[in-house]
Amino acid sequence: MSGDVEVTGLSSDSRQVTLGDAFVCMPSRNTDTHQLIPDAINRGAVAIVSHRPVEHVSAPWVQLRHDPASWEPIWSPDHRHEFLKDLGLFCRAFYGDPTRTMRVIGVTGTNGKTTVAWLLRQALANSGRRAAYLGTLGSVSPSGSKELGNTTLFPVELWRELSELHNSGVEDVVMEVSSHALAQHRVEGVRFDLGILTNLSQDHLDFHQSMDQYAAAKAMLFTEYAKESDKNFMGVLNEDDAHGLAWSQEFLTRDTRAASSAMASPIGALIAYATITGTYEPRVFTFGETTGNLRVRTLSLGLSRIDLEANLGAETVPFSVPIGGNFNAENIRATLATLICLGYRLSAACAALANVEAVPGRFESITSNGQVTVIVDYAHTPDALHKLLEGVRSLTMGRVISVFGCGGDRDRGKRPLMARISGELAAHTILTLDNPRTEDPAQIFRDLESGLSSGAVWERVEDRREAITKAVAMARLGDAVVISGKGHETYQMFGREKVHFDDREVARAALESRS
Repeated sequence: MSGDVEVTGLSSDSRQVTLGDAFVCMPSRNTDTHQLIPDAINRGAVAIVSHRPVEHVSAPWVQLRHDPASWEPIWSPDHRHEFLKDLGLFCRAFYGDPTRTMRVIGVTGTNGKTTVAWLLRQALANSGRRAAYLGTLGSVSPSGSKELGNTTLFPVELWRELSELHNSGVEDVVMEVSSHALAQHRVEGVRFDLGILTNLSQDHLDFHQSMDQYAAAKAMLFTEYAKESDKNFMGVLNEDDAHGLAWSQEFLTRDTRAASSAMASPIGALIAYATITGTYEPRVFTFGETTGNLRVRTLSLGLSRIDLEANLGAETVPFSVPIGGNFNAENIRATLATLICLGYRLSAACAALANVEAVPGRFESITSNGQVTVIVDYAHTPDALHKLLEGVRSLTMGRVISVFGCGGDRDRGKRPLMARISGELAAHTILTLDNPRTEDPAQIFRDLESGLSSGAVWERVEDRREAITKAVAMARLGDAVVISGKGHETYQMFGREKVHFDDREVARAALESRS
């Protein structure tokens, strides 16, 4: 380290540096970000945070990830996550540890993260709390809303946002926590009060390589991050999901020998260690439709309403939520269970959900004079697509027409699975482009078509606008058109170029052209 200076902010983007910032050289496999230091200094950076020593720089610098004895750098591309781990703690200290005094709820899982976090923020606000949401849909708080770059931000941006929320008087932060963020230590230093597991099914195997690694990354919220929180952490687990059920059983095991037998599991390994050392005692609250501490049974389903009955101990409360789709019943259970864990009585928790609004682009229903129903949804995994199409089919008198594609440069293994599901559950499937990014669209379509069974009725329409327009035009009275994969997104990615595209806008235009 060299020199002292007053720093008023942190920035990891040299183009967004303002006077008084410290510029953080984020590690990258493709770019040496230390080359951006001169530009950052020209824009007002007064200090540098680096991942290796820097020379001939006209500003003080501090290096993260070094050998304390020799000050030699510990750095290679393999150390990227370790740098993020140190950076998270550095940012926490710089911004005054805002998560110490705010309640922080982390939501993880393959499907449902956005919906659960979105509903929970509204329910807390309806109960009089100053609550904020961080996730796929950006940042939403009593002060307003704004877009964010990732489902879970990288440390500099995350801690800046948390600090701003804290300074604006926010009491509760509900944040989506992706498997990437957990594995990469993007949320290092965040003091979580509570973690929620919605479910686990195949996704992101391009990054995690296997389901075991994917599950282990998700489990970190309930093990490593829970242990380091130093709050009275509570895990909320879905017993209707196989992983949630297994983890809850391991958490509830207090016998060292029984826990040790589960050493192959990251949850079991932590419990075995904690039982021996006495350093950490997990607390768990479970939910499900017919099992768990909280049981929430679905009474009736509609496109825009679900009637349910909640049971907690000897208390039973009927209630309704103004959102549709059978898979949303699971999201409602998770939200309700979390409210119970936060200290709300069952009746008050149910009442807090009575007037919530649905998530944009999640089972969003678009109709035209009652003729044809169009559902736009973000479903981009096999499990999510199965639940979506199954749910729409159960509520539709006519045919289900499915329009979907898969993103490029992402998990190829899920493509044939999703095509098979659409071919089996929809009367007609139209394969189209999602966000091809830098991958050859022909390869994406080959992967999709390989999963279609011989009995499937399908066609390929590469242009997404044309595909949606054709699906709506071919629909008859009572049919439902399901457009999945992009949901709330208002763009398509071709190469590295982002082009405006909104499934909902295109669907509305197609519906209007029918009338």
